[in-house]
Amino acid sequence: MAGGAHNPPKVMGVADLALFYIVTGVSLRWIATAAAMGPSSIVVWLGALLGFYFPLVMAVVELSSRYPQEGGLYVWTRQAFGPFAGFMAGWSYFTSNLPYFPSVFYFGSDSNSVQI
Repeated sequence: MAGGAHNPPKVMGVADLALFYIVTGVSLRWIATAAAMGPSSIVVWLGALLGFYFPLVMAVVELSSRYPQEGGLYVWTRQAFGPFAGFMAGWSYFTSNLPYFPSVFYFGSDSNSVQI
C-alpha cells in the first residue's frame, strides 16, 4: 500500500493459538513418558496447561494486539528494550531452532521405522 502501513489480516484467534501451542508441545516424544507415569500424568498435563500454555497464549494475544506488525518476538522486544535487545531476541530464537528441528525430524524418522 502506498503511503500507509500495511497490517496483515489476523487469521488466528485465541482458540487457534492455544491449540497450536498444545499440538506443538504435546508431541510423540512425550507419549511413552506419559504412559509410564500412568493416570498421574493427567495432573502434570493439566498443570502445564494452566501454568504454561494458558499464560503463554494470553501473553502472545496481548502483545500481538499491542504490536500488530510482523516479526513477533523481535518486534515485541525491540519496542520494549531497543533495537539491540530485539536483534538478540530474534537471533537467539532463530539459533535455538537450528538444533531443535533436526532432532524432531530425526525422532520422527526413527519412530516410524520398523524393526524386525
